[in-house]
Amino acid sequence: MVDSAYLTEAIKESAKKLYSTMLSLELTTEEAFEGHRELETDDKIVALIGFASAYKGGMAVYFPVEVALKSASAMLGIEVKEVNDDVKDAIGEIVNIVAGGTKTALYKENITFELSLPAVIVGKKYSVYFDAIHKTFPQIVVPFLLEGKRFYVECSLEKEGSEN
Repeated sequence: MVDSAYLTEAIKESAKKLYSTMLSLELTTEEAFEGHRELETDDKIVALIGFASAYKGGMAVYFPVEVALKSASAMLGIEVKEVNDDVKDAIGEIVNIVAGGTKTALYKENITFELSLPAVIVGKKYSVYFDAIHKTFPQIVVPFLLEGKRFYVECSLEKEGSEN
């Protein structure tokens, strides 16, 4: 299994760098934990990306709609007030960038994997079961705060062929 402290730090640094440099927004983090965390809101946007190759797993970013709109507005450079295709694209790009930054940090420890294309789910009152994250190995959940509103990055990563 990948060291959870190292993985957590890679996720935190990747997300904070994205938000500070590309979005000009300040993120704070809360204590990470192992497990799975459903978002405490009925309206949510979830972005998913899979990992495959020498290591397998995936990443999910769970946004309340309000945080997704704020993040997408900053990325697009215009204020968006409702979820549309541009918002979905921006949220997909956010998970792609956070996963890519995490991948780069882990590469320094000879942990290598390829990223799938991101998928974005929008809706009310649903739960997410992402095989790459929830099926066989532990997840790391990193809570972030953006202007007092919480969102989560959930990640799971395991060496291909290992038994848990």
